Amino acid sequence: MCRKEVFVVKYSQNIQLYLRGMERRMDMFKKMIVASELTKGESEVVRCLKGFRNLGTEKILLLRCLNTYEMEAKTSSIITDVFEENFQKQKNILEGMGFEVETRVVAGVIRKEINRIAEEEDYSIIAAGSAKHTMLGEALFGGVAHELLNSARKPLLLIRIPDGADKMEDGAMEGCDMIKNILFATDFSPNSRKAFDFLKRMAESGAKRFTVVHVMGEAHVSEGIPHRQVDLGSAEMRNEMLGVQSTNEAWFRKQGEEDMKKLEELKSELKVAEDVKVVVELLTGKPAAEIKGFAEGNAITLVVMGSQGSGLVRETAIGSVSRELVRKIPSSVLLIPADRSL
Repeated sequence: MCRKEVFVVKYSQNIQLYLRGMERRMDMFKKMIVASELTKGESEVVRCLKGFRNLGTEKILLLRCLNTYEMEAKTSSIITDVFEENFQKQKNILEGMGFEVETRVVAGVIRKEINRIAEEEDYSIIAAGSAKHTMLGEALFGGVAHELLNSARKPLLLIRIPDGADKMEDGAMEGCDMIKNILFATDFSPNSRKAFDFLKRMAESGAKRFTVVHVMGEAHVSEGIPHRQVDLGSAEMRNEMLGVQSTNEAWFRKQGEEDMKKLEELKSELKVAEDVKVVVELLTGKPAAEIKGFAEGNAITLVVMGSQGSGLVRETAIGSVSRELVRKIPSSVLLIPADRSL
């Protein structure tokens, strides 16, 4: 094969790879399942999905999963009337924003049914309403969001239900724009990289304002420093402790410089257009507390993050940081699950 033919083949392969990558990004938000519950607040918060139309979401499946008790209760004409009225209201709101909407009621365990439908019918993302809770713990964190938190196999969008949502007038959340001010929390893990691809798709689709945050957790302060039993009162130990402190501070500065360089690289990659504003922040402390505080102080409307990672999230399927943020942060949260192969 001559040099010209080799060039043409490689060029064609690169074009095909680029187009496949673009196609995958286009599909990131194309079809969404919205888990519906019978509350007035749920009807209002679907208005916050308007921005996802610009991100490429075309079809929404409004899904209600009933257990055995609820199926029996549904035979009551009053329950049935309330149920249908709520469902139709949500459908009308979403269709008015330009979505193609299907409604469906299924029986079974919600986490199993939603995951089954999402995988079998190739839905891109799962959304559910999520109320903010206090320090009282998981007992207060119930509903569909809790069921999906540890089990969702697709990206999970938890839409923050504001306090007093059940008492709001119709149309109270008409101006809600979830993608107005987006925060991306990263630990530079493979799962965070996957979540960043979703962020890039948002930027390519018209989202304009982003903050990329990394938190150097408290564990970094003593990372790499050897530990041994010594006489704390000895002059030798006092001198050694001063040396360790100096070494640790130097390491911390170096780590901070490396992390800031990584943040700047993400900023450059995310700034896909001149009017896209990207700010980077390197914070120190407990990740959940720092991210929550930053979101509250900067009117963040959506937090995007991986649900597992090497530093930001360490525990269980969802991770302690994600769990705490979902319960307490005032913003909506988009959690991107790790690839099962990682």
